[in-house]
Amino acid sequence: MIDVKVGSKIPLILQVHDGNPNLDVEAILIDSFGKEFMRAKLGPVSGGLYINNEIEMPSIDILIAQYHTDKPEDYEVAQDVFKAIPKPNPPEKMIVGEVVDKALWDEDVIMGVAYVDEETEDSE
Repeated sequence: MIDVKVGSKIPLILQVHDGNPNLDVEAILIDSFGKEFMRAKLGPVSGGLYINNEIEMPSIDILIAQYHTDKPEDYEVAQDVFKAIPKPNPPEKMIVGEVVDKALWDEDVIMGVAYVDEETEDSE
């Protein structure tokens, strides 16, 4: 299983055993429920290596890529399994300042006014 961050490019890669650079190669992308997500053509690079780095990883837990050629009698279907890694949450921000006025809104919440000296990111 290959980990891919959501939104990052999926490395769709197929190497054919005999180095044939003249194939039509297609990846069929399927989710973990067997539903087809999309199809993508792979382009030849050299020596029978075919690549497509244009598809972004969706926020689907598992994505299966099945690689097919236009000569199924000569090449078996290969596959890769990609696991989505969620995007990290942006760091929280902290505002540093001095409260210059406050008013009791109710027993649990105090509302106030502050003038901000500087804004810094939390260093966790």
